[in-house]
Amino acid sequence: MSKLKLAVLISGRGSNLQALIDACANPEFPAEIAVVVSNIPNAQGLDRAAAAGIPAMICDHTYFKGDKPGFENALATILEQHGTELVCLAGFMRIISPVFLNRFKDKVINIHPSLLPAYKGLDTHARALAAGDTTHGCSVHLVTAGMDEGPVIAQRAVAILPDDTAETLTERVLVQEHILYPEVVADIARGSVVIRQGQIERAAGLLHHRDAEIESFLIPESPVDQPHVSRPSAPDSAFDDPHVMWDAFAKAFFMAGGLIAAALALLAVFLV
Repeated sequence: MSKLKLAVLISGRGSNLQALIDACANPEFPAEIAVVVSNIPNAQGLDRAAAAGIPAMICDHTYFKGDKPGFENALATILEQHGTELVCLAGFMRIISPVFLNRFKDKVINIHPSLLPAYKGLDTHARALAAGDTTHGCSVHLVTAGMDEGPVIAQRAVAILPDDTAETLTERVLVQEHILYPEVVADIARGSVVIRQGQIERAAGLLHHRDAEIESFLIPESPVDQPHVSRPSAPDSAFDDPHVMWDAFAKAFFMAGGLIAAALALLAVFLV
């Protein structure tokens, strides 16, 4: 089975990276991590990648001295060299611009610790507690030029408990992040979710796009279930049904008669 090639971008400890590493360790998982890149040289996530035998690279944004397009083009080149088909941001603390996104159109996703569109940006857990919310959670969304503004692909909710702190809520949401991210990656790899022209399409909406797979982010090797169309069942043999048998006989009779008439007409021409 051909597996979807992932690039994971990190800036820190890489707990969501580890969740993806663990998922990819299952031979049945439909994706594999081709490369891990950090913009922070000492990020713990680089050690996680190295321990798993995954190429781990550094693309330090500070080397570019404010040249954001230069940094993003260098980053995109690294990913292209590793055959990246889906880019997963996992605690990557840089806002990505169209310079990068245009080179990976509809192929960049992120996991965010809130139920978007609520609480974009940082400190989401503390903000949810301060607002008196009773429910919090996490979202996987398509990355666009706006911070945490892309369409949501999937979410998981977590109840906020009366004695929750930002730390305890963070830990419980993180558990759900580690479940959600591999689930979404698997759905994309299998074609259950397709990202097309900045929109999210699910399996039920894919069937009429079957002929446009090359233009979409649907992996060609991924099976898409075709709709079941109910039709009247036919007899096991045509001759089990007398009506069918008669129709067949009549058609054969008229065809034979037509052939005989044509032969006689040709014979008459030659005789004349």
